[in-house]
Amino acid sequence: MHLTFTAPEPLDAAPGEDFTIDVYRQVPGGLGAGGPVAAVPSGPVGTFPAATIRRPDGTYFVKDPFEAPKDTVYLAEIADPLGRRSPRLEVATL
Repeated sequence: MHLTFTAPEPLDAAPGEDFTIDVYRQVPGGLGAGGPVAAVPSGPVGTFPAATIRRPDGTYFVKDPFEAPKDTVYLAEIADPLGRRSPRLEVATL
């Protein structure tokens, strides 16, 4: 699964510092709901330094190793260089 999303403002930090983006997968019915959903767990996709997943057009690109089922929601949480965290926001729904 390939995700592309934007942030409301540029996530630029001073040299040697970086914003991080935590991406989470929320499958319909949650973990252990049975059927094909059970094969794809809800939970973290990963933590990524913003600069490493930012594309030249300003979007952010993340690969999820799972083929998520329909109605899966992806959420992102941003942490600034001081460790302050944003609320989790929906960035994509399949």
